[in-house]
Amino acid sequence: PSEDIGWTSCFDGFRCALLTVPMDYQSDSPDAATATIALQMLPAKDSLDVQGTILINPGGPGQSGTVGINRWGRHIAEIVGGNYNILGFDPRGTGASTPSAQCFESDFHHQLFGMGARRRLLSLDDDSVAEARGWEQLAGQQCMEVLDRNSTDAPGEISALRPGRFMSSASVATDMLTIIDKLGQDKLNYWGFSYGTVLGQYFATMYPKRVGRLVLDGVCDAQKYLEARWNGNLLDTDAVEASFYHFCFEGGPGKCPLYEASPTLIRNRVYAIRDTLRRSPIPVQHAHGPALLTEAALDMLTFGALYIPIRYFATLAEILVAAEKRDQKTLANFAAFFSPTMSCDCDPIPGQLPSNEAFSAIACSDGDPVSYDPESHARYFRNMSSDSPRFAPVWGNYYLRCTEWKIRPKWRYTGPFGSPNTSSPLLFVSPKYDTVCPLAQARAAHARFPGSALLVQDSYGHTVPSAPSVCTARHIRAYFQNGTLPEEGTECGADEVPFVGETVPGDLSVDDRQLLDTLKAFARVIP
Repeated sequence: PSEDIGWTSCFDGFRCALLTVPMDYQSDSPDAATATIALQMLPAKDSLDVQGTILINPGGPGQSGTVGINRWGRHIAEIVGGNYNILGFDPRGTGASTPSAQCFESDFHHQLFGMGARRRLLSLDDDSVAEARGWEQLAGQQCMEVLDRNSTDAPGEISALRPGRFMSSASVATDMLTIIDKLGQDKLNYWGFSYGTVLGQYFATMYPKRVGRLVLDGVCDAQKYLEARWNGNLLDTDAVEASFYHFCFEGGPGKCPLYEASPTLIRNRVYAIRDTLRRSPIPVQHAHGPALLTEAALDMLTFGALYIPIRYFATLAEILVAAEKRDQKTLANFAAFFSPTMSCDCDPIPGQLPSNEAFSAIACSDGDPVSYDPESHARYFRNMSSDSPRFAPVWGNYYLRCTEWKIRPKWRYTGPFGSPNTSSPLLFVSPKYDTVCPLAQARAAHARFPGSALLVQDSYGHTVPSAPSVCTARHIRAYFQNGTLPEEGTECGADEVPFVGETVPGDLSVDDRQLLDTLKAFARVIP
């Protein structure tokens, strides 16, 4: 770790560094504790025309930017044009940054927690909410003990091992400012996905004169995020689910094993499989032990598939057909999709990042304090269920996490978000039907930054890379290369859809073919 960025060659063609930043940006003490931010950079391919460095945040909150860049940084580089360095960083408390928001003694203990917690669908008609609250109380208490300052700390001391009150997005946005300062870069260039769009709104609001080229992709409204209620996210989720039946029908019996004579009949067939699983779950033996395919497990894996339809819809169809046939042998091949697994390795695997509770440490700390009340929760849950009856029971756990999270940040930005005078306009990009960050939120966030642009992609899934589109990629490239914004009302189509394949009208140029191939590969590796 260093107060300056000293790059070291790492992995295959990457550079790594550890940057020391203040744990508490509000402290003037020269002896104040510090945090270490892990950085990983893919140098620009065109070393003679480097336009700067683009910081990447893959979302979460809690996703590792260093892991992301290592896995798909080259795809980002191809999309933006090859003359930018692409830099992933692990926000404080996450990934390889230290101290980590690890609440449990080891990954093994965290896995034990995961075997029981957040595995049931929520309902107001049984004990599922009470059980979910119990698990979140356990996590909240454990994290309070490990991540927050307690009686073992000397008066006024901030232990380097207790980052819980210093993981707010305001602190992370300021870390980003520190990173570009250390890079010698006056303005932030940035591509943020999902929660990364919230982080981008924090930065653009707090430091409007340091805004360079900011792409916010799969936009969640930061003002809504502050409420910490996690409602309003499922407005378009059922439309994404409906696309599964539509594209299965369009693909035909040769490409979709669930094919029926209409999308409605396909949906009826899927819901009949769900009903059967509710009454009679399927036991499955697989390499990592016993598993049980239940209605809850099916709904959870379906919800995950809705994030990246091009990558997971075909697999989901195979699982559904196997469940319909009660084909335990085939289901065993897919058990990782619906069964929690455990690793009993006592020694950490080199390069493997530890599990943590960074989501709660960031999202619940950023939000307004919330508490559980049976009557208000019942109203909340019914309202969310009216948006998506099938997936509200999955998504509702996020709100319960925050009701039991008691660590409050020392520094928290409370809004309002937006700025009429950012030094450069932002580019917001959103699928027309986003799984968890609906277009309505993208429009609300965009309206708070006058002069910025909103590009809509006519696709289904979470973030625009979930559906390859040369049109969208070319607009993003033009923005990074010369600041060109799409005209108001611009909408791009998808060039590949589930079950059907490519939908490109006519031949592509050599450059567009290469770009489409990059986008297709990117869609299959994003988290």
